[in-house]
Amino acid sequence: RMFELPPPYESEVSLFGSSRDLLDAHELLLRYGWNVTRSIDCASAWAESEQVSSGAMSRPIWQPSDFLRQVLEMPRVQQWATHLAKAHLSEVSSHLASSSSPSSSMDAQIGGVGSGVGE
Repeated sequence: RMFELPPPYESEVSLFGSSRDLLDAHELLLRYGWNVTRSIDCASAWAESEQVSSGAMSRPIWQPSDFLRQVLEMPRVQQWATHLAKAHLSEVSSHLASSSSPSSSMDAQIGGVGSGVGE
């Protein structure tokens, strides 16, 4: 799944994991050209209460490759995504509207049962 990582020349990599996984990952990433700036053994990090960056000030751990970014920014892809989102919203809205009045749905079910019993 190395294709999910940014290209080696774009950013540095920090590793988090068990000590055995850290060694394997570090060797693999170095072999393919990534610059591993730090490795944190999660078990010992949590035990030492090392703070891990999160929230608005943290950097994303994933970003699309240049190719994927260019494809997603293509006008036809954006039009397709907009159309798909509108269709999905319409479907969700109609589903919510039909299920928003449980009493009418219940009446219809009871009416169906009642008419069969009375005959």
